[in-house]
Amino acid sequence: MMKFPPLVLLLCIVSLAFTARLHGVTDVSAPDADAVLRELDAIEVNRKAGVAASKMAIVKRLQAASVSSAAAVKLYTEAVEEVQFEGKKGKADSFSDWRKKSADVLRSSAFESALVFHLRYLALAMESKDSATPEAFVPISFAYLKDLMAADTLLQTSPRSDEVKSLLDNPIGDSVFVKWLNAGNFLPAEADWESRAGNIAGILEKNIRPTLRKTKNPELIATWDLQLQFEADRITAGRSTHQADTFNADQRPKLLFSRAQDMLVISQPHRAVSEAIALLRAHPEHPSFATWVAFVRANLKTSN
Repeated sequence: MMKFPPLVLLLCIVSLAFTARLHGVTDVSAPDADAVLRELDAIEVNRKAGVAASKMAIVKRLQAASVSSAAAVKLYTEAVEEVQFEGKKGKADSFSDWRKKSADVLRSSAFESALVFHLRYLALAMESKDSATPEAFVPISFAYLKDLMAADTLLQTSPRSDEVKSLLDNPIGDSVFVKWLNAGNFLPAEADWESRAGNIAGILEKNIRPTLRKTKNPELIATWDLQLQFEADRITAGRSTHQADTFNADQRPKLLFSRAQDMLVISQPHRAVSEAIALLRAHPEHPSFATWVAFVRANLKTSN
């Protein structure tokens, strides 16, 4: 007869006892389905309200800090301290050294302006997410955009500090405020909302024009005029003949064609075709020439 070691024998006995107990277990009574569903609905409603409240608390905090440069810089230094130095050995000394080294940047007009725009845009982006009235954010986005354009000369001052570039050129999802406040889930998807606070063309194309197209708003064409004028003014300010020639030969015709395409959206096919024909006549060597020809051929009969 085979003999088992004491430990193996003990494990076998425990296993058999546990299996026997399992066979004796019976299911509990069925839950009240209606009651459970009502409870789930209540939990979901409460969770949604809690998330909305948390988001609005962050939005108000960002908006309050964007009112003045001093408030903006104060919040920024708090965020940097918590995100970059929390948990590090010698945190107080390291943070103090950072403030001393960054003093000139933190006091610069370009940084303060960029920081205020960053906070404004971050709050605007959070408010827009999952909004039932996206059209309400068109005038707000326009106001932000016009202020940004007005400050362009200051913000483009060469050389731009890395801090200014980060605030305006990096995705807002990478913002030190988002990391500090754990607000990533409150941001809209990059496919639906421009992610960079300083990208004027992107803000127009992602945040403003989709709503105007959906409602066939004639103001859609004015957005292209605004962008064309801004780009021209920026190049003029730069006083570069080469940049001006490149813009007039390549980028400006592209923008004009995009404007012509949107003329179709607002039911102005005659203007759309006329604009495209003018481009063909003025820029026969443009790389997009074939696309423009196809556009005219496809819409010529419609416009007559």
